[in-house]
Formats: sequence, C-alpha cells, structure tokens
Amino acid sequence: MIEILLKNRQIVQVNSVNEISDLNLDFYVMQFIDYSTQEISWVEQNFGADFSIMKHYEDIEISSHFLATDNQVAFHISIPYYNEEKKLVEAPIFFIISSSGLFFFSSSEVDVFFNKTYSNKFSQLQKIASTKDIFKYQIEFISDYYADITESETKKSKRPFQYYFIRKRIL
Repeated sequence: MIEILLKNRQIVQVNSVNEISDLNLDFYVMQFIDYSTQEISWVEQNFGADFSIMKHYEDIEISSHFLATDNQVAFHISIPYYNEEKKLVEAPIFFIISSSGLFFFSSSEVDVFFNKTYSNKFSQLQKIASTKDIFKYQIEFISDYYADITESETKKSKRPFQYYFIRKRIL
C-alpha cells in the first residue's frame, strides 16, 4: 500500500504505483508499506532516488546506515516495536529525502503498531506545512519513541533484580 500526503493536506491511498496517474503530484510524503521491488524501481525511475542503502542494509550491522549524495539524503534505522504477541522485535525503516519529497518505507506490522499505539500523534502530520517540518517531526517522534522503549524495557529488567535483592535482605 502507498499513502501519499499531498501539500493540500489530503491523504491519498493506493495499492500500487500503477494507480498513481499524475507524476506531477504535489506531495510532501510518500509512504510505502510492505513495498515491492516494482515500487522501488518506480521511485528510482520517476524521482531519481538512489536505493543502494536499501539493497545492502543487512551487510554490516542491523543498527543504522546513512548515505548522502548531491541529490538526496537516505538513511535506515532498525526500530524495535512490540508485535501482536507483545514480544519486542525489530524491523527496518528507510527514509529518502530529496527535492521531490520524503519517501518512507516500512512494513505493515510496524505501521499497524505505530498507528494503533500513537494514532493521535500521526494525525498531527496533516497540519504540518513543509517536508522539512514533517521530517523533523518524524525524527523527534522516533527519538521520543526510543526513550519510551528504553524506559519500558528498563522497568521490566529491574523487577526481577529488585525482587531478588529484597528477598535476599529478608532471608
């Protein structure tokens, strides 16, 4: 699925690039969910994006990668999230920023998690008035999200240790 945030603040949803008839879309963001190689090729051909960061993201490590050229900035992060079984798992998210706009690539599992958990935050995106501010908003959101995950996981790991040490004092 592809979600497109237009500059007139409308959100257009399509199932494939074949449904995007107007290549002169006035958009801020195109979000590709469960993206295909056809969609990647379409963005390469129509917007001149360099996807080398996506083709080799697992080669070195699973943390993050950054690539800057004269025409774009691209980066990948591996984001932790709680799946349906409430288990903490990781998935890649890719950002490509060019003069054409912001392109965002993720999985449906990550998208569903964030939309369900933070629906009120994402509704704010339609009110933002520039690609730069949308990107800034997303980076700030991700930073806050990492802090939330760290806090949650820290609490989980503290409980057994606190129980153990309190019990040791008593006995």
